[in-house]
Amino acid sequence: MTRGAERSRGIEWDIAGYITPDWQINASYSYIDAIIMNDSNETLIGARKQNTLKNSANLWTRYNFNSSSALKDLGIGFGMQYQSSKVPWFTRTFMVPAFTIFDAALYYNPGKSNIQLALNAGNLFNNSYWLGAQNYLRLSPDAPRNGTVTIAYKF
Repeated sequence: MTRGAERSRGIEWDIAGYITPDWQINASYSYIDAIIMNDSNETLIGARKQNTLKNSANLWTRYNFNSSSALKDLGIGFGMQYQSSKVPWFTRTFMVPAFTIFDAALYYNPGKSNIQLALNAGNLFNNSYWLGAQNYLRLSPDAPRNGTVTIAYKF
């Protein structure tokens, strides 16, 4: 069955920059008003579109210790992600709950060279959360607490 029409309106704000030469920040917020405009099931007209969140926000900040510090080759990062509740794909009997998770990172750039080592920790507090769902029995979970190690080289 094909839906007649859907409408999505919203706004998004992003900010990125440096608070000091050693401290950077990236932040964003979005609001989406996605509704069903026309459908063969008239009870759905005006209802919220499936699997579309209304609000989301992200924040990531990183601080690199400067050359006069004993920690001069290190950097630290901290961030959060928020998503509001959403309607599953094939049922309207429940909502996929909102969630907020927090992440952190430790960076090492020896002698300000072209090499950077990073240790990232995702979902620090090991929250259980769902990215989406088809119905109550088919939920899409995301990762529990996790870590990654990366080595980057700039050419």
